[in-house]
Amino acid sequence: MHICAIATYRSKTSRRLGFYGVKDLWYSEQIEAGLAEFALRHEIPVQTLHVANPIEGIPRWNDGQDELDGWLRQMKPPFAVMAAHDPRATIVIRACERIGLN
Repeated sequence: MHICAIATYRSKTSRRLGFYGVKDLWYSEQIEAGLAEFALRHEIPVQTLHVANPIEGIPRWNDGQDELDGWLRQMKPPFAVMAAHDPRATIVIRACERIGLN
């Protein structure tokens, strides 16, 4: 996990984390493991949402938006979300905008 991301997170007041990952994708699993280790060390709860691997099932990028929206709505602000990769992070940002989270 990037040191800059951890330093930025630690300077904020949110004490809840989320991970938006991709099922059966090695680098998603590694990023999640790093986040889980950090969270455990700092006693921060982590909620996860895993979506289907687009390489295997070839779903469209916008598939699962309702599931993501619901997951984000049930998280109590303030919280931070780490995504498996930049395109998924963009999807999270757009979902937050769509449902009115800042």
